[in-house]
Amino acid sequence: MKHYAEINHFNICTGIMTMPKEVDRENYLEIEDFNNDLLWRKYDQETETWSEEKFLPDRPAIQLDEFEQLKAEKDQLELTLNSVLQTNAMSLKTMAEQSRQLRDSQSLSADIMLKMARNSIN
Repeated sequence: MKHYAEINHFNICTGIMTMPKEVDRENYLEIEDFNNDLLWRKYDQETETWSEEKFLPDRPAIQLDEFEQLKAEKDQLELTLNSVLQTNAMSLKTMAEQSRQLRDSQSLSADIMLKMARNSIN
């Protein structure tokens, strides 16, 4: 088992986890053992040490960041949905046109067959 500290873009540990195998992620730092005391400590990449002080999260700021992220995801989903709806509308319009053309073709074929039948009778 491998133990990892998940660090954010400020190099602050935001989570500790154990994985069954090695994980190669930029924000995962392998640690010797499962140590919850590293939570909210800052990792110094030059000295490869953890800070003594903890950098506890500012809850309102985190909630605002999460809100902004969710809003951006919602906006992206709406754009994707609108694109899908437009594509579906165009497909339905194309299908309706093809259906009309098929009916016209079938009607024309029926007329031709009727004329051929009349000509063979005469």
